[in-house]
Amino acid sequence: RIRIGGVVSRVRLIYTKKNGSEMAFASLENELGMAIDCIIFPSVFTKTRQFWSKDNIILVRGHLDAKSERVVIIVDDVTQLSS
Repeated sequence: RIRIGGVVSRVRLIYTKKNGSEMAFASLENELGMAIDCIIFPSVFTKTRQFWSKDNIILVRGHLDAKSERVVIIVDDVTQLSS
C-alpha cells in the first residue's frame, strides 16, 4: 500500500472494451516536477471523478504495480488536499 500526494498534471479518459465503463490514466507531480503514473479503474473512477482535473492537489491511496517497464499506482481512493 502507498499514499502519495501531488498535483494532477495529466488525465486521459478511456472507455473499457468489456462494458464501456469510464476509467482514467493520470500523472501526479510533486514540487520538483517528478511524476508518477496512476491507473484509475472504473469502480474507483466513478467515486472519485471530481478529483481528476488538471492542477488539482490530491492525496492518492493505492498499491504499486511494477509488472511493466514503469512503476504505476493502482488507485484505491483519493482525498482533496487543496481547492
